[in-house]
Amino acid sequence: MSIKNEVYAMLRNDEFTVPMLQSMISQRTASNDRSHSSTSYLLNESYAWETYFPNKVYAWSLDLHAAPVGCNQAVYRDVGVVLHAENNHHPYCKYYGLCSTERLQVFSISRGEGFSLDPDHNVLKTNFYNHYQHSREFARIDTFVCSHPAANCEMFEKFMVNSSKSMILYLTTRLEFGRDDMNINWRLRVAKRWGALAEKDMRYEEWIRFIWKYHKAGQLFLTANNVFDQQYVHYMTGLRPAYIPSWCGENDLSFTGDHWTGCELPGDGPYYQPSRHEIVFVPYKQKFWNGDGKLYDALRQGLIDGVTQWTQHRCNASHVHELRVVDCPQLRRPLHFEHGAGALTNHAPSLYKRFPALVMISYQTSIMTFFEFYRLNIPMFAPSLPFLVQLDVEHQVVNGRVYGWPKRFVTAIEEQTGAKVNPAYPPDPNLAYDHAGYKESATYWLQYSDVYQFPHVVLFDNWTHLALLTQTVNLTDISHKMWQFNKKQRLHILKKWDHVFAKAAPHRTRGAFVNDRFVPHA
Repeated sequence: MSIKNEVYAMLRNDEFTVPMLQSMISQRTASNDRSHSSTSYLLNESYAWETYFPNKVYAWSLDLHAAPVGCNQAVYRDVGVVLHAENNHHPYCKYYGLCSTERLQVFSISRGEGFSLDPDHNVLKTNFYNHYQHSREFARIDTFVCSHPAANCEMFEKFMVNSSKSMILYLTTRLEFGRDDMNINWRLRVAKRWGALAEKDMRYEEWIRFIWKYHKAGQLFLTANNVFDQQYVHYMTGLRPAYIPSWCGENDLSFTGDHWTGCELPGDGPYYQPSRHEIVFVPYKQKFWNGDGKLYDALRQGLIDGVTQWTQHRCNASHVHELRVVDCPQLRRPLHFEHGAGALTNHAPSLYKRFPALVMISYQTSIMTFFEFYRLNIPMFAPSLPFLVQLDVEHQVVNGRVYGWPKRFVTAIEEQTGAKVNPAYPPDPNLAYDHAGYKESATYWLQYSDVYQFPHVVLFDNWTHLALLTQTVNLTDISHKMWQFNKKQRLHILKKWDHVFAKAAPHRTRGAFVNDRFVPHA
């Protein structure tokens, strides 16, 4: 069968997904001219887009990070949704099969301007609409999914006029990202380059009013993959997104039928057989564990002191080598801490399965790798809330949480929602570290971190306590409990997304497809 005819067959196949098509074309044309290997070559405007994906929702994403939509591809498939993503974020877009093609015109991430639609957002939005307004593919689109940054859903505003299309905001990080986020160094550089600093307040207010406008019109649906951003959006807008955790559980294609096997080979239970003994600190991009100045020295020394204190009555001093304890028969298992940057050079999440456990101390309250590690059933340790607040106040460990200092429009929130707002509580989530109220704010907001929302994450109160827990908890049992929770949560996630898409695209039945997977309509 020719590629062209095979494409036609796939487009009418109820099991078709765009990443499948992109993968097939890439494989079939590996030895041919690469300029003919993209979907833009085959899926052009002469084809009958209105006949493709019958009864399914066709969703489109223009995210600048592949993971938010990539982690949910399998879930979208199971609720009758075909999602096409044009993503420029390398190398992650390759990992998820979502890299942009020649089909994407007008918009670019070049030099970072895509995050804020620079240099002129109004011109860019108009040019984008003019280019695609007569597109048969865009006529087929039911909904736009926006995550990173969510504010770039503004690109699709002109397509909302006199149409049944909708937008789904899937918040995976701060609401102001791409608009008023000058606490991010590289975003500050981009804003200075384009002379956009003076308009950041205006752009952010336009974005908030955009949300209110289309939410009220029933064309915008708010969701968040983490409780922190769910609460943060409510604080900033008075609207509460639906909490739908990211799935990320099938990136190794291990899901078969209705029996998820915990990202391993099919069987009756989880597969927990670590081949190495190091307990690894993650995420690997957390530079303070990777030899970065005074902060690194302070935290590393604290951990060394904790290990030494716990082992001093159990092992000879000669057995303790900073973060390793060797040849000590009193230990239940080897005690050896390592950072991900030193333990691995390839940081694909599945490679961390070789380690018995991870220690999650993140620069953010929610990161995509947390979901990836959790779905792999890898036991995780994390600091208790009081200890995390202490580390943050003393060492600024969660220094990626605050993106900027956007205004909270208290009066407008009350007008839009009809609810009375207390301007003093909750505390401002965006205080600087040297602010007198920072500790109170951190104590309130850090409680919504992912590590405190998921069960079976083992919390430690200090470094000595961490050393103790590595020797006393049953890691195999924890992995099994994570596996059991993941199986239940996958169904919960399916039902949540089914409910969202039923509202976002009520004209698409999806019924038989969804019911085949035992997901009742909400």
